[in-house]
Amino acid sequence: MRKIFESKLFRHLLGIAGMVNIIAGTFFAFFPHLFLHLFYKDQPEAVLNSPTIQSIISLMFIFILIIGFGYIWSMKDPVRNKLYILIGGLGKLAAVLLWTVSVFQGFGTILLLVASINDFGLGMLFVMFFIFHRKE
Repeated sequence: MRKIFESKLFRHLLGIAGMVNIIAGTFFAFFPHLFLHLFYKDQPEAVLNSPTIQSIISLMFIFILIIGFGYIWSMKDPVRNKLYILIGGLGKLAAVLLWTVSVFQGFGTILLLVASINDFGLGMLFVMFFIFHRKE
């Protein structure tokens, strides 16, 4: 496992995760209604167009944007910045849990589960990275 975490591949993975978070965070923070229409399109229009719900979605994606910058920052020295990686990994796993519950309650579309596959893999990898390096 040490080989994977100390490889350039892991650093590149952090960079890719960072860029995806930055792009998605920026886009959906400014256009939360698009996120709602993509992933929760079966909800009533009053819910999809609610300023309160759109504000909450925007705040969530601002957090995702900040985590993306944390991943980019962590590329230089992942071990030293392992807490950024842990917070991002836990955030990804929390999103997977939330989206899975939403789908099984009939609240969201199946696209939420498709989006969760990537986040579940990265979340598990980032948490394992922290556990592996927790004493350093």
